[in-house]
Amino acid sequence: MRTIRVGIVEDNSFFIRVMHNKLVRHSYQLERYWDCNFELFAFSRGAEFLAFDKVELDILFLDYHLDNGMNAAGLIEAKYPISTHHPNIVIVTEDAKTANALSANDPRIAEVIRKDAYVIPRTCIYVEDYTKLELRHDA
Repeated sequence: MRTIRVGIVEDNSFFIRVMHNKLVRHSYQLERYWDCNFELFAFSRGAEFLAFDKVELDILFLDYHLDNGMNAAGLIEAKYPISTHHPNIVIVTEDAKTANALSANDPRIAEVIRKDAYVIPRTCIYVEDYTKLELRHDA
């Protein structure tokens, strides 16, 4: 049975709690339909994520602006040098212009999702689409 590992790096405690809880509920439905497992990892600080090396993630939802002046570009560069395996990195940000410019120049970034009223459903849709694609390839 395939296990899909999803990470969230977000410094806003309310947003990370809401996003994590919704992804838990949504992944439970996907597990039942696709006969797979999900593991969700939430990090409230960039340094906490950089120190994490227990498993390889499949999907990483990454807030663009993090704590202590850290941003997604620096975190990606520190954790996933261009030549290494990396998860599908999804930048979640209010500053779509900067994130879009970053994603245009960085092949490690799979998508940019704007942090607005629809951000939580979009993250669930992304996980669902990824699951469908991966499990069809595994079949």
